[in-house]
Amino acid sequence: MPDTPQDQALGLTTAVVGKTYQTPRLTPPGIGTGVAYADLEALGLHFSFEVPRSGVIQSAIYYDLDDEGLQVDLWLLDDAPTVQTDNSAIAFIDHDLIKVITRIQFMSFADAANGQFAESKAIGKAYVQKNRRMWAQCQARGALNIAAGNLPQFRIDFLSDE
Repeated sequence: MPDTPQDQALGLTTAVVGKTYQTPRLTPPGIGTGVAYADLEALGLHFSFEVPRSGVIQSAIYYDLDDEGLQVDLWLLDDAPTVQTDNSAIAFIDHDLIKVITRIQFMSFADAANGQFAESKAIGKAYVQKNRRMWAQCQARGALNIAAGNLPQFRIDFLSDE
């Protein structure tokens, strides 16, 4: 759509945005409940989910249902990494490191009494996935101790150019 005269007078241009895609809430498999996690350890096992073939990772949210309020990182990769052992330091080999699309850090939490959430907004990372799947590995960034029934969940928003 062409810019209107009002837009031009304000110095605005029209942006065309693709379709928005939102993953379902994702829980990393293999998280040990009642296990003491340390900083930089794998929180569960890697997992994959469907994504648009190409687009932009726009934003993400981490639901801290265990009310820990400690940083968690979500590594996104374009192919399956070597299996990391739950509750052990993440040790990506070089072959895995070049698969990394981005790392989303969840650091600032909104407290809701019995749980918390953290958002990462305006990520803006472009990607292309030939097989419509993206892989993720969750990483503890503090001394987490997740209770059964309160496993963390993530949701990621994409702008698709399809």
